[in-house]
Amino acid sequence: MTRTHFNADTMSKPITLKVNKAPDEVSALKNAVFINPSCEGLTTTSGIKGHSKYVELAHSLSKITFTFTVVYDARITVGEIGVNGLHRKWAQLSFGQPVTIKDVTSTVAQHLLAKIAFEVCYSQNAKSS
Repeated sequence: MTRTHFNADTMSKPITLKVNKAPDEVSALKNAVFINPSCEGLTTTSGIKGHSKYVELAHSLSKITFTFTVVYDARITVGEIGVNGLHRKWAQLSFGQPVTIKDVTSTVAQHLLAKIAFEVCYSQNAKSS
């Protein structure tokens, strides 16, 4: 389990981006959302190169916020967020839909980010004749 504490003093204001697809098929397999590194407003000391490592995403159709790992990719247009198909379905997002994102700047008591791996094994029953 990974626990991360973010500094509330460096919290950025929420920004609005439009939903787009992940930059390519390989990136779409990652468990992350993609933002252009020039994106204004997401800067905390907790992330890579001064950028946030995690963001909360919210939209008008859901009262739930979704926490995602961020990958900064210059192939994403400024003002857009690249989201793979599985995440779009899970968060009920459509292409071009405006979403609000902000840095995850909370205490461990409010957010626990975890990593878990599942191994799926299939057993095949032998049919006897």
